[in-house]
Amino acid sequence: MSTPRSSARSAWLALFLIAPAASAGVTANIFFQGSALGVGLWVAGKLWLFGLPVVWHSWVDRMPWKWPTIMGGPSPARGYEQALLTGIAASAVLAGAYFAWGSQLIDRGVIREALQPMGLLDPTTYLMASAYWILINSVLEEYVYRWFIVSRCVRVMGVLPAVLVSASVFVVHHILAMGQYFSWQLTALGTVTIFVAGAVWSWLYQRFENIWVPYLSHAIVDLTVFAIGYDLLFRH
Repeated sequence: MSTPRSSARSAWLALFLIAPAASAGVTANIFFQGSALGVGLWVAGKLWLFGLPVVWHSWVDRMPWKWPTIMGGPSPARGYEQALLTGIAASAVLAGAYFAWGSQLIDRGVIREALQPMGLLDPTTYLMASAYWILINSVLEEYVYRWFIVSRCVRVMGVLPAVLVSASVFVVHHILAMGQYFSWQLTALGTVTIFVAGAVWSWLYQRFENIWVPYLSHAIVDLTVFAIGYDLLFRH
């Protein structure tokens, strides 16, 4: 692994500080839903989530901030092949489940009502938000959950536990978000799906030491998710 060595104590502290950030932001936004405070706390959680790794890498690990070091070096072509295969396979499962059972499990009215205050019932706004999530937010998630969390977990617990812990941290805030819109059955199914996806992406990062490999798989899945969302919101 190309990440710098540090003490186990430092690695555990980093995990303790970063792991709850996304969940705390989502929880605050739910609790103070529709208020400036809720949005502000959610934004603060995002800034902490994405800012802490920069600070930690530079000031605690005392490593120079070199973008190639963070993103990883050139990956073998096979890494991208595996990313394509996992992304397409996961997307096929998602699309198949949606078209087979989506109408039974998903209440379109609830989804539309929840997204209306955010302006996401406008197709152009929805597509712009989708582009942001796929092209920017997913890269940042790979940088946090795969580069920062996996690399520190490996130092203190080994590869397999690191993959499982990273996937667990990754899934928690998704559970909170899904619980607002979906039944408990669909939330449970989504939890298992996201955990497996997070574990696969963590494994891909650990194997190829380059966040662009899991990001490619992640982006393909996100593209499918937002395509399903578009069908839910705008198909009459």
